[in-house]
Amino acid sequence: MLQHTIKPLSLRPDQNDCSLVLDLARFVAAQAVCFGHAISIFGVYPGIQPPNVPYMQNIAVLVFFVLSGFVIAHTLIANSERVGYGISEYLIERFARIYSAYLPALIFISLVDYSLFHLGIYEYYQHLSLKAFVGNLFMLQNCPGPYKAVLNVPSLGSAGQLWVVPVLFHTYLFMGAWFFLRASRAYLVLMALIFFSSFVPLNYLYGDVQPSVGTGLFSLWLMGFITYLLNRNEFLSNVPSPAIATVTLAFFFLYVAQVTPGSEYVPMQYVFFAGGFLGLTNITLHTRVTTRQFGLQKAVRRMADYSFSLYLLHYTILYACKQLWSGDSMIGMWTAFLLSNAIAFLFARFTEMKYRDLARWMKERLSSR
Repeated sequence: MLQHTIKPLSLRPDQNDCSLVLDLARFVAAQAVCFGHAISIFGVYPGIQPPNVPYMQNIAVLVFFVLSGFVIAHTLIANSERVGYGISEYLIERFARIYSAYLPALIFISLVDYSLFHLGIYEYYQHLSLKAFVGNLFMLQNCPGPYKAVLNVPSLGSAGQLWVVPVLFHTYLFMGAWFFLRASRAYLVLMALIFFSSFVPLNYLYGDVQPSVGTGLFSLWLMGFITYLLNRNEFLSNVPSPAIATVTLAFFFLYVAQVTPGSEYVPMQYVFFAGGFLGLTNITLHTRVTTRQFGLQKAVRRMADYSFSLYLLHYTILYACKQLWSGDSMIGMWTAFLLSNAIAFLFARFTEMKYRDLARWMKERLSSR
């Protein structure tokens, strides 16, 4: 019976439009974070900031989390069908995906911040230290539970947005360990991994660390994960596309109607957000509008490929530009925004875009032992 209700799900761009839409959403979300912070730092375009409209950078973070849950579900389920795929390979891939850009970004942020410090135009003194660097390196910044009580590590220097990274990283560890627990021989190791990685995601199940910032993001991540599972069910395949499109628009409309500017992290509203995402992914999994448009697919993928680097670096670049700029705020904002994109793209060419090579090297080293 289960075989008739559960189906394999492909995200290959030559088979449906879902992969392209997910990449496009990732790119737009990263740009929204950068642009939203740019206009806030430079004090321009007040009409597209609270109290008029929600913070676009916060809405973008919601996009990142629901996307992440969906993609990790696909990664775990699709790859587990391969013989030999287990927790070791999963952890190597996640480590390479994050740290290929994250470690160089920490070095970049430190260099820029120390330069501003020596110029006498720096204000985040209490966040710029060896302890902060090491704590951020081990994903302990702004973490709840015993991590916070003992270490009290802030996000490194000017990069306050780094609070998001450990939430995702610990979620990857936590969910990956649970996924492989039943079939793995390393039961005690996985239980220990579940225990030490649980403090962060479980705290964000319906809570936060900084008041009203990121509240309940793990619950949204889980909704993204469940979205993938629901799309594997044959029931949704039998629902007419116009009906799914109508429901999708209804969910997004309900979310927009509920969200309040300045209060974007409200877990009860995530249901509408995730419902719209479910409809969107279901529609694009069954359409093939872009499957023959290789140039479009390549362009969108290239734009999305530096999204993580842009997220990691943008605030430090924007802040440095603001401290160094003495001219018109509008010109300064657009210059800083474009410069953030240019630096992030070049940075990603040698870091984020090489994560598969790093993962392959780590797997080879592991297998040789």
